[in-house]
Order: sequence, then C-alpha cells, then structure tokens
Amino acid sequence: MSVPNTIEVVAVLKYEDLRRAVFQIARAATNWKRSLFVSIGLSMLLFPAVSLAYGDGANLFWITVIGIGFGVLLWIVITPLMLLIAYAISFLTARTLLRNNPNIQGSCTYRFSESGYSFVGPHSRGDILWAALLKIQETGDLFLLYPQKNFAYVIPKHCFTPEGEVEKMKQLLRDYYKGTLVLFT
Repeated sequence: MSVPNTIEVVAVLKYEDLRRAVFQIARAATNWKRSLFVSIGLSMLLFPAVSLAYGDGANLFWITVIGIGFGVLLWIVITPLMLLIAYAISFLTARTLLRNNPNIQGSCTYRFSESGYSFVGPHSRGDILWAALLKIQETGDLFLLYPQKNFAYVIPKHCFTPEGEVEKMKQLLRDYYKGTLVLFT
C-alpha cells in the first residue's frame, strides 16, 4: 500500500501577499475581448448618431469606420487605465481585508493531496475537491485557488518549506487537477 502524495503548508498572509493576490484576481477578472467590443460598439453608435444629429449623414460609412478606429483607440487607453486603477485599489483593499476579516488574520494550515485539499484556519476548516475549483493560477510568488470566479484562496510560495515543495505542488496540480491550470513552468 502506497502512502498518498501529500503536501502540508502553514500559510500566514502578509500584507504584500494579499495585495498581490487582490490585484491578480482583479486582473484575471478583466476581460479584454469584452472591453474591446464594448469600446468599438459604443464608438460605432456614437459617431453616426452625432453625424446624423449635426450633419446630413452623407458619409455615414466613413463616420462608422472612424467610429471603429476611435473605439480601438479608446480601448487601448481604457484597458491600461483600468489595470492602473485596479493596482491602486489593491493597496486599500488588502489593508482593509487584513484589518476587518478575522479569517485572514493568523495562520492557516493547508494539506494538499490527490483528491483535493483541506484547510484549518483560525475560525474555519474545510475540505475541497479538485473538481470544485474553477481554476488554479500561479503567479511569481503565489498560488491562487479559485472556488468562485472572483474569489481565491491565497497560498504564498514563501510558506513552502523546504524549497522543493513548490515544484512538488506544481506536479501534484498537473497530475490531479483537471480544470483550468495556469502555471509558470
């Protein structure tokens, strides 16, 4: 009988870990295709409407083409602006979460296995199967486990000791998680 492949991690979230996680979750929620189509659509409707209101509408085709071009330009400006705002707000959100959420304060022990993972925190405990997660994302210094679209469990990599545990965790995820897996290689 073989011993199941398990990894145990005691995670204590620091302000910087939480700030990076908040920004990454906001960034992951940004759908660039949708924002592009909204920008183009609004511009396509706005330019012909302005033309009909203030002119004769004779060059409606070219006004629509200009509207599409303006929509793309608007998208090129708005998307980085949205990310910049999300980055700035991540500082305030992380501070507020650390102050006001008792579940984040203190240590949380995670045990990862082939079936999923369990956690025991200062005020909660639970078991989650891999199939219950929508996606798992790895950043430079975090693992984000998403049971919901805009909510993730945050596991900092600095909590994995010894050093080889991060690679062991990646392999465990590759072997057993069957959903959307975004890992650095």
